Amino acid sequence: MIRAISLVLFFLSFGFSFSQDNVPLVFKGCETAENQENCSILQLAKIIRSHLNSAILPYELAENEDLTLSLRLAFYDDGSIRDNWSIIYNSVENSHEEFEPILTMIPVTLTAIKSKDENRLSSFSGFFTFKKNNGRYKVTAVSNEAQEQFKIIEKVPIVKGCKPKWSNEKIVKCNNKKINTYFESNFKLENLDFKYYVEGEIISAKVYFFIETDRSISISKIEAPEETFTNEIRRVIENYKAIETPGFIGSKGVRVPYSLPIQMVYHK
Repeated sequence: MIRAISLVLFFLSFGFSFSQDNVPLVFKGCETAENQENCSILQLAKIIRSHLNSAILPYELAENEDLTLSLRLAFYDDGSIRDNWSIIYNSVENSHEEFEPILTMIPVTLTAIKSKDENRLSSFSGFFTFKKNNGRYKVTAVSNEAQEQFKIIEKVPIVKGCKPKWSNEKIVKCNNKKINTYFESNFKLENLDFKYYVEGEIISAKVYFFIETDRSISISKIEAPEETFTNEIRRVIENYKAIETPGFIGSKGVRVPYSLPIQMVYHK
């Protein structure tokens, strides 16, 4: 059997600002620019614009209609993009899959490399607005007002049994406990194919998901050693129905990313 299921749930929410602790975002290629941060933001805008002009989007924008994308990017210590913690999405359409290829195009950031020993968060968040003109997209704004407005998730999602009057920190701890308990109780070991595992092996997996504005859960990625493990994680997470309220910024509901690392020890 597999026993000793160990779970830790992480609330993945990055601050909405173009720097952390006054450390500017600096992409490789912008280190000699007069304004390194503006150079880096321009690089991002060009990359996104290139994708918009070449990709087939699931919705058609009218001429002169604005398209605003929200970026939450995280980086490894070597400066490369951490795509499993990063997302680019259109908050109006509440969609992100069509923008995922952009993550593979983002260059190395020198900010992460230089700040990895300084205990600083290597992340970048912001809002880019594009306008369709003559069938092509052009960047029209990087919204400082939106950065200020969406600086934090003002109220995190609430799982049944946790109290709205609590602080975000207390709600997150309560959410973690409730979801972990649910996962441990509903994960069926008999659904796994044991031929893939050996005695004493530590088996690790991770699932990334969003709590949507309608309180549903959508899985963005599952990292598991084999298919039966992946399928069982998907079954358990997709059947979770205990979200009472979504995340909020002001009076507007917002989708909130989470991740759930899983560790098990296999014993025959």
